[in-house]
Formats: sequence, C-alpha cells, structure tokens
Amino acid sequence: HNYLEAAVVATELQVALSDTTGAFTVLAPTDAAFTDLADELGVGVSDLLELPNLTDILLYHVLPGVILEDSLLQSQVNSMYNTLLNEPIYFQSSATTVTVNGIASVTLADLVADNGVVHVIDKVVLR
Repeated sequence: HNYLEAAVVATELQVALSDTTGAFTVLAPTDAAFTDLADELGVGVSDLLELPNLTDILLYHVLPGVILEDSLLQSQVNSMYNTLLNEPIYFQSSATTVTVNGIASVTLADLVADNGVVHVIDKVVLR
C-alpha cells in the first residue's frame, strides 16, 4: 500500500486517520489499483498525488465506525453506508464475496487497527 500511504501523506490525512479517539472503516486500494487508475486517466502514478480532488477520493474510502466483514458478507445483502464525505457507498454481497460500488472487490477483510478496521480492495473507487 505504498501509493495509498503516499496519497495520505500528500493530502495530510495521516493525522486524522491516526486518531485513536475515533473509529473508522478504511477501504484500502492496493498499489495495483492505483496503477490501474493512473492508466485509466492516462497519467503516471505520481501524477495522481497532484489531483485536485485527491483528498475527496481518499475520504470516499473511509467510513465512520467499524464495519466488519460479517456485516457485509450476508447472503444476497446490498448495503449502503455514508463515507466521511457524507456520500453513499454501496456494498453488494454474494455470501462469499463483497463488491464495492459494483467495481471493486474486497480481497482481504477485517485487518484490525487501533482505531478501526481496514478492508483491502482491488480498485480505487470513484463516485
């Protein structure tokens, strides 16, 4: 998650996301997801750090509260939560997989952190 870490530092969100008085669910795109996004936009990965809406893109991947995979991975359940941008994000479940906004798959779930949980996803989710 080198690109995600670089993006968090570039947007100065590391302090807010490190706050142990809050609880968050973070959808963490892989480095390959950032590479795919750069390819889709026709830019280099380092250029993503200069996107004017990078902070909003990152905040769209953070939900208030802790949402564990068990809550998302119920047979045929479609769920909607609000992100830190107060915008909806959708989870679809087939009882064995969880998809975010119909494009990103959760590849690793329930990585517990001091202030919440992280789910690794294979795409950067744009609204």
